[in-house]
Amino acid sequence: MGVPAQTRTASENIPVSVFVTSVGEDPFYAGVAGVGDQPIGISQEWQKGPPGVSGAVTYAAESGDQFRLYGVANERALLIFGAVCPAGALVKPMAGGLGTPVVANNALQYFGARALEAVVQSQVTNGNPVEVETWFGQVNPGTSTTTTTTSTTTTTTTTGA
Repeated sequence: MGVPAQTRTASENIPVSVFVTSVGEDPFYAGVAGVGDQPIGISQEWQKGPPGVSGAVTYAAESGDQFRLYGVANERALLIFGAVCPAGALVKPMAGGLGTPVVANNALQYFGARALEAVVQSQVTNGNPVEVETWFGQVNPGTSTTTTTTSTTTTTTTTGA
C-alpha cells in the first residue's frame, strides 16, 4: 500500500507540473512557487479539462479547486523546467514555478527535487516535463551546509568551510 495522495486548494490558477508553495496561514492552500520560495511539492501532471477540446481548462487547477500535490519526499513526479539542468542536480523553483538547478552562490536556497535526467534546451523551449524525484530541503553554499528533509528524517551535512 502506497502513500496516500496529498491534495491542496489552489489559491490561484496552478499550471501542470510546476513547483507550488504554501500560501497564507492555511496549510491546505497552495500557489505557484517563485524565486526564493520554499516549495512544498509539485502540481499534478494532468490538466483539469479534457485535452484537445477548444476552450478546455489547461491548468492543473483553477483558483479554489482541489489538486493533486506530489509532496512526499522521494516521490517521482513530472516537472517543467525553465533552464537546462544536469542529471542529479538539486532543483529549486524559479518564476512561474518552473524548475532550475541550485547553483553555487552565497544565498540560502530552497530546493524541492532532484533531476533524474539531464534537461536540455529543447525540453526547456518546448515546455516538456521531465521526471524528477521530490527531495525537499535547503542549501546554504556560503557555509557548505545542506539540509534535506524526508518524511521521517532530517539530515544536515557540513563540508569544509
